[in-house]
Amino acid sequence: MADSASSSPVSVDLTGRAIDLLRNDAFPEWWSFVPVAGKATFIKEWTTKPLTKQACIDAYKLRTDYNGLGVVTGEFSGGLIALDIDGHLADERYRQAAGSEYESYGEERSMSWTSGKPGRRQILYRVPAALVPELRHVKDRKSTRLNSSHVSESRM
Repeated sequence: MADSASSSPVSVDLTGRAIDLLRNDAFPEWWSFVPVAGKATFIKEWTTKPLTKQACIDAYKLRTDYNGLGVVTGEFSGGLIALDIDGHLADERYRQAAGSEYESYGEERSMSWTSGKPGRRQILYRVPAALVPELRHVKDRKSTRLNSSHVSESRM
Protein backbone atom coordinates (compact mmCIF):
# COMPACT_ATOMS: atom_id res chain seq x y z
CA MET A 1 0.00 0.00 0.00
CA ALA A 2 1.16 3.58 -0.57
CA ASP A 3 2.71 5.66 2.18
CA SER A 4 0.69 8.14 4.15
CA ALA A 5 0.50 11.52 2.45
CA SER A 6 2.67 13.35 4.94
CA SER A 7 6.24 12.44 5.71
CA SER A 8 5.83 13.23 9.40
CA PRO A 9 2.93 13.97 11.73
CA VAL A 10 1.74 17.55 11.44
CA SER A 11 2.03 19.37 14.75
CA VAL A 12 0.01 22.43 13.78
CA ASP A 13 -3.63 23.13 14.49
CA LEU A 14 -5.57 21.96 11.44
CA THR A 15 -8.80 23.74 12.27
CA GLY A 16 -9.79 26.74 10.25
CA ARG A 17 -10.11 27.67 6.61
CA ALA A 18 -7.89 25.83 4.14
CA ILE A 19 -6.52 29.07 2.67
CA ASP A 20 -5.41 30.18 6.14
CA LEU A 21 -3.79 26.80 6.75
CA LEU A 22 -1.90 27.18 3.47
CA ARG A 23 -0.75 30.68 4.45
CA ASN A 24 0.45 29.28 7.80
CA ASP A 25 2.45 26.42 6.24
CA ALA A 26 0.23 23.68 7.71
CA PHE A 27 0.62 21.45 4.65
CA PRO A 28 3.73 19.73 3.33
CA GLU A 29 5.66 22.11 1.06
CA TRP A 30 5.64 19.60 -1.80
CA TRP A 31 1.83 19.62 -2.08
CA SER A 32 0.32 21.65 -4.91
CA PHE A 33 -3.04 23.43 -4.55
CA VAL A 34 -5.63 25.16 -6.69
CA PRO A 35 -8.39 27.49 -5.39
CA VAL A 36 -11.90 26.10 -5.84
CA ALA A 37 -15.53 27.22 -5.80
CA GLY A 38 -17.25 24.01 -4.77
CA LYS A 39 -15.50 21.49 -7.03
CA ALA A 40 -14.72 23.99 -9.81
CA THR A 41 -11.65 26.11 -10.41
CA PHE A 42 -11.17 28.97 -12.83
CA ILE A 43 -7.41 28.53 -13.11
CA LYS A 44 -6.47 27.72 -16.69
CA GLU A 45 -3.82 25.08 -17.26
CA TRP A 46 -3.81 23.93 -13.62
CA THR A 47 -3.43 20.36 -14.90
CA THR A 48 -0.24 21.18 -16.81
CA LYS A 49 1.37 23.99 -14.79
CA PRO A 50 1.35 23.72 -10.99
CA LEU A 51 0.73 26.88 -9.00
CA THR A 52 3.26 28.05 -6.46
CA LYS A 53 1.92 28.53 -2.95
CA GLN A 54 1.92 32.32 -3.42
CA ALA A 55 0.25 32.12 -6.85
CA CYS A 56 -2.52 29.98 -5.32
CA ILE A 57 -3.03 32.47 -2.48
CA ASP A 58 -3.06 35.40 -4.94
CA ALA A 59 -5.55 33.66 -7.25
CA TYR A 60 -7.80 32.88 -4.26
CA LYS A 61 -7.97 36.60 -3.40
CA LEU A 62 -9.04 37.56 -6.94
CA ARG A 63 -12.41 35.78 -6.91
CA THR A 64 -15.05 36.09 -4.22
CA ASP A 65 -16.63 32.77 -5.28
CA TYR A 66 -13.58 30.73 -4.26
CA ASN A 67 -14.42 29.01 -0.99
CA GLY A 68 -11.75 26.36 -0.60
CA LEU A 69 -8.65 24.65 -1.92
CA GLY A 70 -8.20 21.50 -3.92
CA VAL A 71 -5.01 19.51 -3.47
CA VAL A 72 -3.60 18.54 -6.85
CA THR A 73 -2.83 14.83 -7.06
CA GLY A 74 -0.15 13.15 -9.13
CA GLU A 75 3.32 14.34 -10.03
CA PHE A 76 2.71 17.98 -9.08
CA SER A 77 2.31 16.89 -5.46
CA GLY A 78 5.01 14.25 -5.20
CA GLY A 79 2.83 11.31 -6.19
CA LEU A 80 -0.26 11.95 -4.09
CA ILE A 81 -3.30 9.81 -4.77
CA ALA A 82 -6.74 10.45 -3.34
CA LEU A 83 -8.87 7.47 -2.41
CA ASP A 84 -12.53 8.49 -2.62
CA ILE A 85 -14.85 6.33 -0.55
CA ASP A 86 -18.45 7.13 -1.43
CA GLY A 87 -20.66 4.99 0.75
CA HIS A 88 -20.62 2.04 3.12
CA LEU A 89 -20.31 -0.54 0.34
CA ALA A 90 -17.28 1.29 -1.06
CA ASP A 91 -15.75 1.37 2.42
CA GLU A 92 -16.26 -2.38 2.73
CA ARG A 93 -14.54 -2.88 -0.61
CA TYR A 94 -11.63 -0.72 0.59
CA ARG A 95 -11.45 -2.80 3.80
CA GLN A 96 -11.29 -6.03 1.83
CA ALA A 97 -8.63 -4.72 -0.57
CA ALA A 98 -6.48 -3.13 2.15
CA GLY A 99 -6.58 -6.08 4.54
CA SER A 100 -4.52 -5.36 7.66
CA GLU A 101 -3.66 -1.87 6.32
CA TYR A 102 -7.34 -0.81 6.42
CA GLU A 103 -7.89 2.51 8.16
CA SER A 104 -11.26 2.87 9.86
CA TYR A 105 -13.14 6.15 9.67
CA GLY A 106 -11.62 8.54 12.18
CA GLU A 107 -8.50 6.40 12.61
CA GLU A 108 -6.72 7.34 9.38
CA ARG A 109 -2.94 7.74 9.66
CA SER A 110 -2.89 9.97 6.62
CA MET A 111 -4.61 13.24 5.73
CA SER A 112 -8.33 12.59 5.31
CA TRP A 113 -11.61 14.47 5.31
CA THR A 114 -15.31 13.95 4.86
CA SER A 115 -18.26 15.85 3.47
CA GLY A 116 -20.16 14.81 6.57
CA LYS A 117 -22.40 12.45 4.63
CA PRO A 118 -22.52 8.94 6.14
CA GLY A 119 -19.95 6.55 4.71
CA ARG A 120 -18.15 9.19 2.66
CA ARG A 121 -14.53 10.22 3.05
CA GLN A 122 -11.38 10.82 1.10
CA ILE A 123 -7.89 9.68 2.12
CA LEU A 124 -4.59 10.90 0.67
CA TYR A 125 -1.68 8.54 0.13
CA ARG A 126 1.69 9.07 -1.47
CA VAL A 127 2.92 6.66 -4.10
CA PRO A 128 6.66 5.86 -3.80
CA ALA A 129 8.67 8.17 -6.10
CA ALA A 130 9.92 5.27 -8.22
CA LEU A 131 6.32 4.34 -9.12
CA VAL A 132 5.08 7.82 -10.05
CA PRO A 133 6.33 7.63 -13.69
CA GLU A 134 4.66 4.22 -14.01
CA LEU A 135 1.30 5.80 -13.19
CA ARG A 136 1.43 8.69 -15.68
CA HIS A 137 -1.14 6.95 -17.89
CA VAL A 138 -3.74 6.97 -15.08
CA LYS A 139 -6.29 9.67 -15.84
CA ASP A 140 -8.00 11.93 -13.31
CA ARG A 141 -10.51 9.32 -12.17
CA LYS A 142 -10.64 5.58 -12.13
CA SER A 143 -14.03 4.63 -10.79
CA THR A 144 -15.66 1.40 -9.85
CA ARG A 145 -19.46 1.54 -9.67
CA LEU A 146 -20.78 -0.67 -6.94
CA ASN A 147 -24.32 0.53 -7.50
CA SER A 148 -25.91 3.87 -8.27
CA SER A 149 -24.95 5.44 -4.95
CA HIS A 150 -21.66 3.79 -3.94
CA VAL A 151 -18.46 4.58 -5.77
CA SER A 152 -14.83 3.92 -4.95
CA GLU A 153 -12.42 6.15 -6.85
CA SER A 154 -8.72 6.73 -6.91
CA ARG A 155 -7.12 9.76 -8.48
CA MET A 156 -3.55 10.25 -9.50
